[in-house]
Amino acid sequence: STSEGFELLHWKAPTGGHPSSSSACRDLAWATWTVPLGWPVRGIWPRASDGTEVSSVCRSGVAPSVAGEHLLAVGEGRKLRLLRWPCVAEFAAAEEVVRHTGSIARVRFTADGERLLTAGGTDTCIMQWRLVPADQ
Repeated sequence: STSEGFELLHWKAPTGGHPSSSSACRDLAWATWTVPLGWPVRGIWPRASDGTEVSSVCRSGVAPSVAGEHLLAVGEGRKLRLLRWPCVAEFAAAEEVVRHTGSIARVRFTADGERLLTAGGTDTCIMQWRLVPADQ
């Protein structure tokens, strides 16, 4: 999880405690990624960011009909941003769409990686999207 102080927090599932150090979690292979902090998502932040631009991210699995893994990022702006995973280049290029009328509170891929859901923070709408290859 993350803190309001922009810290990446790790937890031990059996005990609810913290590992002895964050470096103990450095090389773990994560099945998904849903926090806006960490090395694999460092490119999601725009120039001159104050930390409020991204409130939710989600890494996809590999969908059979779409090449590669993707990362979705949403936040205070109305934009849904689709990036390549991992997103380590600063100020990474993204495909962007605007459909919500205000901020977007959460984003998640479905288990098959071909659809995604966004939950509007201001408009309170839930939208379902389908991810299609660029050549279609």
